[in-house]
Order: sequence, then structure tokens, then C-alpha cells
Amino acid sequence: MDRFFERLNQDFGRWGDIIPLEELFTHSFSPFKFVIDKGFLRGNTRLVFSVCSEEVNRLRERKTIEHALVNTLGEPFYIRTLAAYPIGDDSGNGVITPLIQEFRENNAQKVNNIIFFLSPHVGLTLGNEIRYGYLYNSSQTELTTCCEIIMDFLKGLRHLQKIEDTPHFHIDSSDSMKNLVYNKLWETYKEEIMQNLHSQDINMTIIKISVLHYELIMRKFKEIIPLFLTNYNFDGEYAVIGGITINTRDTDYFVFRDYTFNSF
Repeated sequence: MDRFFERLNQDFGRWGDIIPLEELFTHSFSPFKFVIDKGFLRGNTRLVFSVCSEEVNRLRERKTIEHALVNTLGEPFYIRTLAAYPIGDDSGNGVITPLIQEFRENNAQKVNNIIFFLSPHVGLTLGNEIRYGYLYNSSQTELTTCCEIIMDFLKGLRHLQKIEDTPHFHIDSSDSMKNLVYNKLWETYKEEIMQNLHSQDINMTIIKISVLHYELIMRKFKEIIPLFLTNYNFDGEYAVIGGITINTRDTDYFVFRDYTFNSF
């Protein structure tokens, strides 16, 4: 029995469908199977990733979702993000300008299809206890935070007792990106965060914040994608696939939440 699948189904099953990596293109509920069945194939499709840059998502010694998508559909364009949240001005133009420039410079107008893949991540370690938000490092000797950005965000909130309290995020004054993401997440969802912050089960708190972070990313993309389609005059077909990547020591799982085709 797959212990990770069973655990994820218990914790995320009401929110999304749990898809093991080896079933990414074959699972009956997999959005990647949906798009391939629609003719999104290597050679006519461009991947656009809004994912976290932490190396765990693309380590060669691990089986990762990113590797699986690249091996099947070709090289992606990585949107500039922090913990998968697109970084740019509030209008969205700061995000889509590099994307449009890349498409124009590389004759991407010849591409008929685009897949926008939106996926923050969270680690899961199963040993003597269940640990969300942690994963063994590359030497497998000690646990490290995963996603580091989101776990640091949580640390900055642990002292709060009421919603009027001020979060204490440890941010370098020059780190405007982290400040942007933390403030967006807190100001958008502070009521929901406070409801879950002092749960007796820290794993449930981490899961809830990961879900809220995903929802923040999806909200941003609802602003970005229409701008891209209009400003680039893209007239092909596109799909938006969203969910949360679960990192385990050896492989990834995908908690599939959203899929849209030619609409957003």
C-alpha cells in the first residue's frame, strides 16, 4: 500500500484529486491526460510554469513533476515567482512583459497550444510521525523546511493571538519580493489564517496555509492570463492546470485542483 497516497487522500481528498507521478498522464482524472487527448503534444505546445524555484522541484536524483512534464512536452518558460507566486507590479504587466518578449523572440507564435501550470509545493515526510512542511535534504541526514518561504511565513505568525496583532516576518529590507508575497497572503486571508493558526494539529495548519497560498496564486493568474492573451494576440488553444505539488523524499505527487480549457 502507498502510504503517501493514503495520507494525502485523507488530508487533501476533499480539496483535490491525488495523482501519483507515474500516473500523471494516464490517471482518469489527470488534467495532463485531458490536454494530451485534445492534441497538446511535444512540438505544438509550450509549457508556462508558475512554480517555486527551490531545487527540490528539479533535482535529478528525484522523480519530479517538472521533469515529467518537460520530458513529455518540452522545455518550459518559467515565470518569475517567489514560492510560485508571480512577481510583478499589481497590474500584472510586470509579469506578462517578459513572457510576451520571450514568445516573440523565439517565434512562439508558431506554437498552437499553451499549458499554464500553476503549482506551489509542500514537503511531506512519513516516519515515526507525520511532518508536512519538512523534507530530508539532499544528503538525507536532516530535515529541512519545504517550502521554505511558506514555512518562514508561518513562523512569523505563530505569536499572534488576535487578528489585530502585527505579524513579525523576518525579511531583509532589500527583499521586496518576499515582503510582497507575505503581505498579499496575510492581507487577503488573515481571517482564514487566524481560524487555523493555533490548531492542535500543526500539519492541518500547514495544509490550510498551503491551500490559501495556492488560491492566492490562482487569483493572480486570473488577472495575468487575459492580459497575455490580449497583448500577445494569441489565437491558439490554451489550458490552465493548477494544484499543489507534494514533495516526498524520492518522488512527487500532484494534488489536482483546477483545470480550464480556452477559458478563464
